[in-house]
Amino acid sequence: MKTNNQNRLLPSAAQYTPKLPYSDLALNLEYIGPALSDPDYFYWCISPIDDKEGKTHLFVSRWKAKHDFGDGMNGWKNICEIAHCIGDSPEGPFRVVDIPLNNANMPAGQFAPHNIRVKEIDGKYCPIYITQGGPLQKDQKICLATSDSLYGPWLLQGENKDGVVVKATDDDWTANSLLGTDNPDIIKIKDKYFIYFKAGIDFPSTHYGYAVSERLESGYVKCDQPITDNISYIEDVNAFEMDGKIYLLTTDNFGDNSGIRGAGLLWESADGISFKLADAKIGFGLLSDYTQIPPYATKPYIGEPKFERPAVLLRDGKPAYFYAASGLNVEGNDATQNFVLKVKS
Repeated sequence: MKTNNQNRLLPSAAQYTPKLPYSDLALNLEYIGPALSDPDYFYWCISPIDDKEGKTHLFVSRWKAKHDFGDGMNGWKNICEIAHCIGDSPEGPFRVVDIPLNNANMPAGQFAPHNIRVKEIDGKYCPIYITQGGPLQKDQKICLATSDSLYGPWLLQGENKDGVVVKATDDDWTANSLLGTDNPDIIKIKDKYFIYFKAGIDFPSTHYGYAVSERLESGYVKCDQPITDNISYIEDVNAFEMDGKIYLLTTDNFGDNSGIRGAGLLWESADGISFKLADAKIGFGLLSDYTQIPPYATKPYIGEPKFERPAVLLRDGKPAYFYAASGLNVEGNDATQNFVLKVKS
């Protein structure tokens, strides 16, 4: 993704010194507002997709704000569900129309579906997500379902038809992974299917890798080693293809890769199997780069003016809208929100 505005800076550069150039995406986001907001629910992971009638669907992770699992944010790994929302425009408003995945319809040994991404591949709609398998996050596994319709029914895929397509094992680089396998996305590259995911024995060693298959439904084989050379923790991948190249959009939680704490990284690859920091750009700035944070904003989670779980909506092969979650609530409620921004050019 080329950068035409080499001399432009986002406001956060006054606080942080960028180590990488800005992408056009980062420099051309126009704040629209909250996409989903409800004081009774924490909204987090978000995945946009258009239907053939021109409506925009959002698949989102959410959970009740009040629960018995500690603070509000902790609900994600206990009672999270995937909600399906629809709007007449990418800018909303959006309404919840159904709950495709929740604890009530999880296979035995799985609960709290989270980290949702939904892609259309080979004419099928493909939600990819993680589930918990126990009290420790090392038990997280990546699951895949498919349907001919955005309204389901959803068929669980994987070798055992329980949805599981990628999990940590003792015989490769995912052994003893602190978070199991998580933060996935799926994309078809030429005639093969790639699931990107992160793993590592601790936060400093966490990198992205992929699992590849010749079949959409199952048979995924993990790469021999990580494919990103990040120097500190990244997560929340969104994978897409544009102009013959493969892009990964991730967070840069601590800013050691980009220079900006909480900014995004846009990784570029010609083949989808190797992504170098030297070729990366700043993929997006902070929430505060695109809107003024009101004095009545609340801090349901962390409280930094940044984005997590970034996702782009492609139209005509280009990013048209950007969606993300934030730990800030600009309406003053005590639950997290999703936001939508328009790509101006």
